[in-house]
Amino acid sequence: MDFKAILALLAGALTLSVIGLAAHRGKHGDRAMLDHLIAQLIALASIAALLAGLLLAFEPLVVLGGVLLLASLHVESLALLGFAGLLGQKRKDLSRIIVIAGVVLYGLGSAIVNSAAFDAAILAVAATAVIAVPAFLILRNPGRSALESWLCALLAALAAIFIARAVGAIRAGEAFVPFSSGAGEELFAAGLALFCFGEGIAVILLAKANIDQRILNLAHTDAMTGVLNRSGFVDHVAAAAGNASYDNEAFSMLLVEIDGLQDINEARGYEAGDAIILSSVRALESIVDKEGFVGRVSGDEFAVYAKGMDAHRLGALIARLRSALRGADAGMEYGPSIGAIAVDSPTGKDLRYETLYSACSDSLKAAKRKGLFEAVVGIA
Repeated sequence: MDFKAILALLAGALTLSVIGLAAHRGKHGDRAMLDHLIAQLIALASIAALLAGLLLAFEPLVVLGGVLLLASLHVESLALLGFAGLLGQKRKDLSRIIVIAGVVLYGLGSAIVNSAAFDAAILAVAATAVIAVPAFLILRNPGRSALESWLCALLAALAAIFIARAVGAIRAGEAFVPFSSGAGEELFAAGLALFCFGEGIAVILLAKANIDQRILNLAHTDAMTGVLNRSGFVDHVAAAAGNASYDNEAFSMLLVEIDGLQDINEARGYEAGDAIILSSVRALESIVDKEGFVGRVSGDEFAVYAKGMDAHRLGALIARLRSALRGADAGMEYGPSIGAIAVDSPTGKDLRYETLYSACSDSLKAAKRKGLFEAVVGIA
């Protein structure tokens, strides 16, 4: 099978892929999937330009095909970073700068240097640079999944395909004929086809995993505040307390109720109360940070799990919470009542959520008996 036939088959496969992706895009408004769809469309245009250039023996179309191939790799890089949750404006700009530089070098090289081997080498360098951005960022992400590692391996294989083609072209020198029926170019086309097939499967699985994760997040997330809902908090506590018991690592759990919120709701409306809830949640998240997690377990009651927090350190945490959550709205005061427990040596203790919550609830009731904006700590 010659180069043109492989390209034609690849174009047919990409056309089917684009149809399927367009149908998926209609059901799921996913930016990463949209980028992937755009990348496939550009790749299809690249193949069309290459085929037209080869059939018409018109070199500018072949060069255009190479430029479009680089553009397709750039957009695909954005899609892969999006699927991995690593896409930011700075990374977009970096990828854009690399692909623009690659396109300029490839275009100028083709126009100035009359050497097919030189063109192949420049295309390989530019493509490898574009591919390296998502591969490097995904590889250095400690939380990458097996699918994302698979994608990195595919990107490395694609870079190797381009580099092998460049090395073969340089060795052949003036005898190198790009996109011909020679064995090297047929292997290059076959490698591109295999990459598209493997990456297509990986992207489909990644998209499904992302959708599943979003569904799980919706089930475990409070719609208004974005923190864990009661169900999500219960699951997180079960996992965290189990780890704490295994390592015998201290932890604390707190119930925080916003006093005065009901009066503000009645006097100024629920929008004012919702604004206080949102600001309180942001304050809780900021203070707890990476040492634990926050959940909304009822309307004005929040729960906090603080990893590694023993009884001696818990007092300082409570003091920060009482200061951050205290305020006034139109002359009406609001602030936290806090019931907390410290579990200094968790191994061998009853760490079921119901037990921990009951102990925190008892502490919260004791705090409310003392008056407004008070805190009581129990030892579990």
